[in-house]
Amino acid sequence: MTKKIHIFLIAAAVSISSAFAAQNFKFGNFGGSFESAKKAGYDGVQLDNWQRKGENSKIGYTRKDIDDIKKKMKELGMQVCSICVPCYHQFLFEEDKNCVEYMKNVIDAAAELGAENILIPFFGKSSLYEKGTKNFRKERLEPLVKRIKEVAQYAAKKNIVLALENTITAEDNIKLLDMIGEPNVKVYFDTLNIVWTGDQPDVAIKKLGKDRIAQIHIKANAEFFDEAKQPEDFDKCFKAIVDSGYRGWLVLEQGVKRKVHTQDEVISHNLKFFKNSALCK
Repeated sequence: MTKKIHIFLIAAAVSISSAFAAQNFKFGNFGGSFESAKKAGYDGVQLDNWQRKGENSKIGYTRKDIDDIKKKMKELGMQVCSICVPCYHQFLFEEDKNCVEYMKNVIDAAAELGAENILIPFFGKSSLYEKGTKNFRKERLEPLVKRIKEVAQYAAKKNIVLALENTITAEDNIKLLDMIGEPNVKVYFDTLNIVWTGDQPDVAIKKLGKDRIAQIHIKANAEFFDEAKQPEDFDKCFKAIVDSGYRGWLVLEQGVKRKVHTQDEVISHNLKFFKNSALCK
């Protein structure tokens, strides 16, 4: 082999390797329409199951809902990466009398739509910490763990992960996952939520490790994320994601109310920011 050919082959291999690395991540938008996400260049969306209005409701998705979503996905060549169940901002997961039936409905929908996980939020009334502290609400832990385990065992049969999104520390998330002890229960990591615990995302990602992370919300306290004050350093954050070995979906979530830019401007600008970062190099 001549020296020139050898150099050419090495260069070609590096080029192919770089192109492959840049395609490891899929990008999704939280909420919004398939059409706007497609127009901006995203691969899919995270659905927000707003249909459930209260504890007396048991159904997350009807047959028609699922058929309509599948039709839209096929028309636009888009995917569903995850489903959020926002009703658990309003009442406690472990106290919801219809939780198991409702969650089974959403799990079945997620499996049919090809979603990887269901995001269960623990904010506001559902916060896992006592107000103003970093102490678990201990009275919640036993019944919550029991309920999550029950739902997780059904989800496992459908290859669905339960992804817990919260504002507790990486260390406490590890403790909670250990208490639950189900391999398909993980953390839904959020790059802004973690800041409220005192850690920057790069630090917390290293603590958690990729195997405890179900999916990642990229979120910031600005409309255009490259102008954000928090997280402090997206370069470090993105490098930590890459270095961790995580190669799942990265989902844009807006961390502030829009005042200056349109929805389309925000999601388009931020996707370009992501793709010009260490995430895709």
